[in-house]
Amino acid sequence: MPLASSLDTDSTPEQSTRLPFGVPRNAAPSVPQHGPEHRYLVAGGWLSCAEHTNLTDIPKIHSQHPTSAMDASSFNNIPAEIRNEIFRLALTTSGPIELRRGNEPGLLQTSRQIRHETQSVFWTDNTFIIDITEGSGGRLAKLIAAIDPVKLSQIPTIVLRSRLMIATTRLPLTPMDDVEIVVDALAARDVVAKEQVKMDVVLEFQEDLPPHIRSELYVQTRFQLRKAWCEWLWLCAYSNGALKRQSRIWHASHPSISQRRE
Repeated sequence: MPLASSLDTDSTPEQSTRLPFGVPRNAAPSVPQHGPEHRYLVAGGWLSCAEHTNLTDIPKIHSQHPTSAMDASSFNNIPAEIRNEIFRLALTTSGPIELRRGNEPGLLQTSRQIRHETQSVFWTDNTFIIDITEGSGGRLAKLIAAIDPVKLSQIPTIVLRSRLMIATTRLPLTPMDDVEIVVDALAARDVVAKEQVKMDVVLEFQEDLPPHIRSELYVQTRFQLRKAWCEWLWLCAYSNGALKRQSRIWHASHPSISQRRE
């Protein structure tokens, strides 16, 4: 039997002892040449059978590999306040970020723990912008409808940017229809507050436009009117959305009256 042969005092340790996996035989400790008892190589050292007559008493070799890279990382041992500051510096920008699908940085995809700690930092500490161009209203409305409501509610400021072109001839500009479609889509999301949305109008000039026309009061008046018109559209869309939400709440709390009217 293997057990009897391993306890045979006439056999040498090299014949009766197996080295742990991964330990080369030439790297094993030297075998003691004195003592009548046999010795086993355990965890890098020799263990006497006279001290452990039961094989189950022999200590087991535990793996030194960590359960996860994040648990063993020295970064995980940094205090939470310093880690949050590092995350904030890595995930925030001074300028606005375009609100689109898949705009989350790669840091949020490294691990589940980092995503849990940093996702709110990215959405709450940045300003997001929706660039409205000619014919983009329908596409942007679908984008707004698909955004996660939790992320949408965390955004502090959503800037709606349109363009006003000043030229001697008619050139492409952002139609008000596209702006109206976008504000209606935002107002339809119950998690968006009225104070979250800001209007921005980019004033552009035709290249060959004379310099004296660019500084005229007419240009500034058109710019102010365009911005005020966009803000009025948002206020109207938000008010209509609020009325619809109140109507839904009222009908939900008075089901008998709603059924009677139907």
